[in-house]
Amino acid sequence: MIYVWHLLGCLFCCPLPADCIMTTHFTDISVERMKTEAREEHGREGCLVNFFLWIAQINHNNSKRLFDHLKARGNTVMLWVVNTAEELSLLKTQFGNSVDGVMTDRPSLLKTWTQNRTEH
Repeated sequence: MIYVWHLLGCLFCCPLPADCIMTTHFTDISVERMKTEAREEHGREGCLVNFFLWIAQINHNNSKRLFDHLKARGNTVMLWVVNTAEELSLLKTQFGNSVDGVMTDRPSLLKTWTQNRTEH
């Protein structure tokens, strides 16, 4: 609902349910995987799921202002699940410092990626 309220321009007057906002990072890889699963599990209804995934990905990819707003309100912004160096780099390019942290299934990759960024 936070995305909806933000799109409608009403988020400023809405109470937030938590001090940490966690959302899915909609990468091309993850969206394609979800679309494939929807087609396999739901057949023709998978098209509707695919439509909503497309909308969610577009909305997420344009969420930098939302994340900045949430941080200004004192909320922590976390994205999950980011499991490749390419996704980490894209996330950093796309959102910069608007995101406070990421969840990953590969903490050693995150550690290596972070060390390589601070060394250069």
